[in-house]
Order: sequence, then structure tokens, then C-alpha cells
Amino acid sequence: MWVWVFISILLILIGLLVAQRWKVTGEWLRMERELSPEDYALWRKEKERTAERWSERMKKWEAGFLFLFAGVMMVFWFLI
Repeated sequence: MWVWVFISILLILIGLLVAQRWKVTGEWLRMERELSPEDYALWRKEKERTAERWSERMKKWEAGFLFLFAGVMMVFWFLI
């Protein structure tokens, strides 16, 4: 049962990631089409700065998740 729950959660997360990527790509293509080259360059730089700040904030959560995942894998290894 837990395997099916894990697989279902994993598939849902993959679906959400694909949907988010689709949305972001659509936004970038729309802005490239609608804005002038100078405005697009400014908009792109601002988006890149925002993404970099978000990435810096998420590094701690990512490291915590990896440590947790490694701990779970060690437990499974000892159980086997």
C-alpha cells in the first residue's frame, strides 16, 4: 500500500512540475513577443534576479530534504 501511495505522490509531483514549467515557458514566450527588445531585456534580468533569490532561499530546504532522504535510505538498507 505504501508503495502505491509513494508512486501516486511522485506522479502527482511530476505532473505539477510539468504544468508549472509549461506555464513559465508560456509566460516567457508571451513576454518576448509582446515587449520591445529593451523592455524584454529588463524584464528578463528582473526575473533572473528573482529566481536567483528564490534559489538561494531554497538551498537550505533542499539540503534538509537530501539529508532526510539519505537517512531513510540508510534505514531501508539496514532493514534489508
